Amino acid sequence: MDGMEKCEIISDELRGLIIAEPKTMSRKDFMADLKPRDELYLTKNVTLNCSKYPCQMKIRQNIDNPLNFSVILVYRSSIIVRYNGYHGSHTNRLEKTRVSGPHIHTITERYQLRTQRPDGYAEETDRYTDLNTAINEFIKDMNITIEGLENTRSIDDYA
Repeated sequence: MDGMEKCEIISDELRGLIIAEPKTMSRKDFMADLKPRDELYLTKNVTLNCSKYPCQMKIRQNIDNPLNFSVILVYRSSIIVRYNGYHGSHTNRLEKTRVSGPHIHTITERYQLRTQRPDGYAEETDRYTDLNTAINEFIKDMNITIEGLENTRSIDDYA
């Protein structure tokens, strides 16, 4: 293959399995503050404990515009899901549709095969309006449990 490696296509089925697989993170990691990455963004990267799929939760927030944020599930080096806040509009290139406001990006087979943005498909959402509610929804949706108290608890126990 003349030095070029073929990228692994993450099937829609595998995406579903990665999302559904139970994942845990420590209370310490959950409670840790975002740290400055540069003069523009605060970030936090947390390695999730997941027996089948190596995953990370990454968070990014714009310092000047706190409603411009992303909460991301990464499997290996691929973005599986990205919960975005307000940062202008997004165009789904294949569908030629535009979404604005908070939206959720999802990796799809179709976008991997037909575009340069594997997670380029997005749907608008009204399930969150700020970073904290986005993180809470993300943790529920991605089947993440927070550990570190007397018993392991789900995020709902902290609400």
